[in-house]
Amino acid sequence: MSGYPHVVFYDIHCETTKQPWSPFTTRTYLALRILGIPFQHEYIPMCKIGPTLSAAELPQPKDSRYTLPAITLSPPRSGSGEKEWVTESETIAALLQQLYLENGGDLSRSLFPDEASKQLASGLKEQFTASLYTKYHRWKSITPMVYHILDPESQGFFHETRISDWGKSPKEIIETDAKENAERDGGVDKVYAKAMEPFGELYEDKKKKKGLWLGGDNPIYADIKVLGMMQWFNCANGEAFEGGLKAVGGALEKAWIAGQVYFTQSWAGEAFIVHSTLSLVKTFVSLCRVGLRSMQPYNLTYNAQTQRLKANLSSL
Repeated sequence: MSGYPHVVFYDIHCETTKQPWSPFTTRTYLALRILGIPFQHEYIPMCKIGPTLSAAELPQPKDSRYTLPAITLSPPRSGSGEKEWVTESETIAALLQQLYLENGGDLSRSLFPDEASKQLASGLKEQFTASLYTKYHRWKSITPMVYHILDPESQGFFHETRISDWGKSPKEIIETDAKENAERDGGVDKVYAKAMEPFGELYEDKKKKKGLWLGGDNPIYADIKVLGMMQWFNCANGEAFEGGLKAVGGALEKAWIAGQVYFTQSWAGEAFIVHSTLSLVKTFVSLCRVGLRSMQPYNLTYNAQTQRLKANLSSL
């Protein structure tokens, strides 16, 4: 029997998928899946995040608004109260690592198997900056697109808060700055390719990577952070993401394809724990062909994903 507390993972609601889409909530989701920690997945509309966390008496971050991810543990580690709230993706990752090891998890298959993995995870700022926050401002082709995947009430919230942050509405940025990015780079998919190039270079660096993953044969937290960024790009503009990823190709594309097994929903309430290798991704595709249509309610778009995976795998 599992010795884990009951974990509830709070994610940002999206109108287009049940998968996580935020680069930060995706980190927590993938950490839970990769470690095989059972959890309950709950969704909060973006406009309700502040009221929800405020009602839980969580302190608001300085110079920022309330954000997700968050998890609750029942019973709490202190032993008092009904549940314990934990926020911030990095704090949650450290806690999940601790819970995993306390419950007999293998250190070599964990988020942080050694000191080098911790340093790699904390040292990705260079790639994130080069991806979005150079003088070319490619974030303007990705971040404002979030508007289109939110529920109507949260669209209004996103519109107002981002005008305050950016000085322009998301729609204005999409119609002006994002359009200029596409004209400069030669198309929207080229913008996305440029945004992924720093990660492609990282995955091709043989000094930092000796297997499919940055962690070798198994994904580590640094891989999770990269997959989280790519999932965000994918949800912002799936067509541009696919074109951009195909242009970058190589080891990054292989890691993305292999990582898709962790985004699939479990069935019958049981954790679906699969080790991420290309052979197991191929097994997943085969299973899809013979009967996982029952997973459609989770918005996996069975036919499109299966055909995409088959096409990608055939090119490896």
